[in-house]
Amino acid sequence: MSDVVRLRFLISLGPALFLCLSLSAIGPSAAAPAKPAPPAPPPDQPVTVEEEVLSITDKITKPIDNDAEAMRHNDLGVAFVFKGDLAQAIDEFTHALRLQANYFAAHLNLANTLLDIGRYDDALTEFKAALRLKPDDLKAHNDYGVALKERGDLEGAIAEFRTVLRHRPDDVNAHNNLGVTLKAKGDTEGAIAEYRTALELQPDDVNAHFNLALALIDKQDLEGAVGEFRTALRVRPNDAKIRFNLGYTLAALGRRTDAAQELRHYLRLERDTPANRPWLEQAESKLRELEMP
Repeated sequence: MSDVVRLRFLISLGPALFLCLSLSAIGPSAAAPAKPAPPAPPPDQPVTVEEEVLSITDKITKPIDNDAEAMRHNDLGVAFVFKGDLAQAIDEFTHALRLQANYFAAHLNLANTLLDIGRYDDALTEFKAALRLKPDDLKAHNDYGVALKERGDLEGAIAEFRTVLRHRPDDVNAHNNLGVTLKAKGDTEGAIAEYRTALELQPDDVNAHFNLALALIDKQDLEGAVGEFRTALRVRPNDAKIRFNLGYTLAALGRRTDAAQELRHYLRLERDTPANRPWLEQAESKLRELEMP
């Protein structure tokens, strides 16, 4: 799991990336590389899947670039992202920039794709190039903030998210992004405030409910966390990762029957992939423990 996602829809089940097409189209990307397997949890302690930052823009500004060939390569890059061929997508975005060095959309698309494969320094270079071309573009500021968060520059990331919120204070996802980054910095109270602001703006936002639950676990408010997980599941009942976290939190509260039910549900929902295998094994082990007389 990763903490941050560029322009994404989901908290934990596979990121989707908004890309700048020549004709203002947008669409999803392949999932980010799998993270290393987490250590086994202590007995009866809630295990939390790290939250991801949600980012989404209402629209993409149509690029002013008139170089048809550069636009064609940019659009091909987006098509390869749809297919999950990120290496070919990077080649196409790079080709577009060779033809038109000041192509904002191609810089931003290349930056996000590089970030997806973990090439953080190269991604930061492309985000900076995009912002030199459009210093007031809030989407670029948000994405740059996500990249800085991934790179470990929490203060820089916070500054970028606050820039977005100064201009667009009702941006639910910027509040969520800021909350996750504040939590990573150790400011759990600040994170909770951002998640609650996001929920005031959009009460059914699954990401904010999920991230708020994780923050409440940090504050030892396990009952509050259970409430947030359950609220999130009312909106997205088949979210495996929320079921996983709810199961472990219920187990920590001693509610063995409810915990076992959630973990069984998780095991039915989660796909058996190499990336998910550590979580599946943890859930299977915990379920066996809960089912013991």
